[in-house]
Amino acid sequence: MSATKVFGAAIALGVIGRWANNKKALPGMTGILQVTGALFLVSFMDRGKTEPVAKGLAWLFMAAILLSDSSPLTGLAKAEQAGGRIPTAAPGNGGGPFPGAAGATTLPPANTQRRSGP
Repeated sequence: MSATKVFGAAIALGVIGRWANNKKALPGMTGILQVTGALFLVSFMDRGKTEPVAKGLAWLFMAAILLSDSSPLTGLAKAEQAGGRIPTAAPGNGGGPFPGAAGATTLPPANTQRRSGP
């Protein structure tokens, strides 16, 4: 697998991870420019004698994304600690179909008592 593809997958995982942890999906403009510059650097190094270095940088970036506080793995772990519920949407972002999200309706608990007789 080429270093550019690994780096692109890491970027996608970073965006998914930020979303899964109730953060804005994209960082600020400086963060976007830094990641774009690093992507161009890795893509230019992805050919010839520098290919192993580019692959090493791409895999290090992937590891950093997966081990960060805003990775998809930590989002899943937080959801599991919350009893298997999907984390609610951040306040003020329009809500969504998730329980507890702004604008979502909650249903009352189902009646579990049995009736006796007709």
